[in-house]
Amino acid sequence: MDADDLRSLFKVLTYGTPATRRALAERVAVDPHPDMSLVLVATVRSSEPRELKDRCLEVLQVMAAAGDPTASEFLDELNLPV
Repeated sequence: MDADDLRSLFKVLTYGTPATRRALAERVAVDPHPDMSLVLVATVRSSEPRELKDRCLEVLQVMAAAGDPTASEFLDELNLPV
């Protein structure tokens, strides 16, 4: 992911509505970005604010439900439902 992608992701996660975050997750699940899941997972595991971590987890759950294998594996590790 380049810096522009990371800034866009941060804006959606920070300021986006649930619908905006869902649209992002569904779009990424259909046209996978190789690093998106890894960035989201790293953020969930980081010391970032709880709200940002929760929103990353929300996006990962939608991605997993749409068939993203990396997101699914991460949620399995945490024993969270898809």
